Amino acid sequence: MSIRPGDMGLPDVCRELNTMQNRLEQSVKRKRFTPFLGAGASSLRRGEQGRGNQEHAADAWGPALSRVAALRTSLASSEEQEYLTSVARAHRIHLGEAAGDERLSSVGSTDEHLFALQLSLASLGSRLARVFGLAMARGNQCVSDVVDCGLTVEDSEAREGLVSVLDDAICAARGLARPSQGTTDAILEADVIYEKLVILRCRICASDGCECFEGRDGCAADYPEIMELRDMNVDLRGRSIMRLDELSWVGDLLWHTLRYRVPAYPTTTELTFQLSLMTGLPHELRKGRLAQVAELQANYEDQLRRLHEWFSFCESDGRASDLHLGIAAALLLQFQDSSSPVLPMALTTNYDRALEMAFEQLETPYHIVFPVYVGWGTSALSIAWVFKTVGPGTGRPHPPPVVQDCTTWKSFRESSTRLQGPVVVKLHGSPLDRVPSLAELGIPGHGNLEHFIVLTESSYLASIVGRRSYPLCIEQELKESRRMLWFLGYSIGDWNVRLRLYEHLYRTEDSLDPSEKIPVRLDVDLDFDPIQSAVLGFLQINVYIWDLLALATALRRIPEIRSILRQRGYPRSRNRRVRVAS
Repeated sequence: MSIRPGDMGLPDVCRELNTMQNRLEQSVKRKRFTPFLGAGASSLRRGEQGRGNQEHAADAWGPALSRVAALRTSLASSEEQEYLTSVARAHRIHLGEAAGDERLSSVGSTDEHLFALQLSLASLGSRLARVFGLAMARGNQCVSDVVDCGLTVEDSEAREGLVSVLDDAICAARGLARPSQGTTDAILEADVIYEKLVILRCRICASDGCECFEGRDGCAADYPEIMELRDMNVDLRGRSIMRLDELSWVGDLLWHTLRYRVPAYPTTTELTFQLSLMTGLPHELRKGRLAQVAELQANYEDQLRRLHEWFSFCESDGRASDLHLGIAAALLLQFQDSSSPVLPMALTTNYDRALEMAFEQLETPYHIVFPVYVGWGTSALSIAWVFKTVGPGTGRPHPPPVVQDCTTWKSFRESSTRLQGPVVVKLHGSPLDRVPSLAELGIPGHGNLEHFIVLTESSYLASIVGRRSYPLCIEQELKESRRMLWFLGYSIGDWNVRLRLYEHLYRTEDSLDPSEKIPVRLDVDLDFDPIQSAVLGFLQINVYIWDLLALATALRRIPEIRSILRQRGYPRSRNRRVRVAS
């Protein structure tokens, strides 16, 4: 069933499963399948990886499920238990999947501070939700802006209860705020959590006898950091006002403490929260967009280091998802056909190596193209593209990487190395790959190469306004009318995604000859929002209401894909560790 909403400029929306499966199969068999991968393609949750990866998913999310179950048995009230369950459910984790797990009640002594913090946050979130809900119901307030929605906590007993629970949370966070003992502890950012909880306590306290701001008695006696925060001009004034975004922040913090040890790629929301703990703005307890939050982290090298830590930890087992294995097999099928009308290519705005690991798992050579800074540390800073080939089973680039400037790289055939095999274009950079030196590449000049990561708002604008988004040869390939472009895992609600899609498609279309046709464009999404998706109609992108799990299953059902996976040892090879390229 295809729905066409009049002449409003909205995209065609298809919800018919057979139609979508046939379109996918047609795209793969005719060797026209070209995926654009967004964050949602990598951040699938447990139960969404397909039958082949259920064991892998259970291994990853099992500890988090066990922790949620253990916390539930330790919480005092059913309201607190329900709040904890709702936090997990909001992130597509369901407690029922942990039934019968023997680890449900195991909490080690070294873990007591984290467990106490999680218990306190569940209690705090439940209390805040109750106070907020009752006040809103009784106040009959007009909500003009959800972001700034707030209310006065007039019930002194309720306020004292909140402060008491916050004291417990602060005490637990203080116990965690010690020198990091490993990558996962560094990701937790316990010292920042401690500061933010102290600030939240000061803002909620607002008791007549509290003199936090004068530094004499009260909170300052228990939390000497208050004086330091005051010197930083942090707003500590008690206001007895609860903001809706602060209630949301408590839930995000609880989830952060539950999932930061899980070796699974973060969603955009999770990555945003983790970066917000690095911004150096302890007084901010609100949500933001990833690009804006990243902009506040001024230390670029530190940002690169943390991204490398997060995603290296997520890829510690070296196993690819069924979705990425299916995509890799589809591109391999296209490569094996010398008469294929288009170059086998995938484009991604993700920082992970999920697709590369799929090629390695299938023992298939592939190529990577990603942007770097040239002349890092000098005034002559520019952006170029690194190209390298990775051979099967080696985990090492072969031959050595080659740098081509985007203004002179016209086609793959004209480059100094002929491409043989599927190409992965990392549009937003590849922080997990090693960047060679200028000397290694034989390029004259001063300074070094450094990763160019499109993460902050300014880097988005620089990558789109200040230069081509990809080498000219890639742009020419995207003009090929026989391609079928599949946008997988993109959130159209994010302004930066809409801007990137516009750059990918409209500029390419604008440069076409009037007699040329544009490639077929398809977006796969769980739902259709006519307001957020309005730009898709302008860009001539059709919307398929489809789960990425269903798409992964549909890929595996295509006989040619199933044959390739079996020939390459799938799913047997899924149990082998694959070395990650340097």
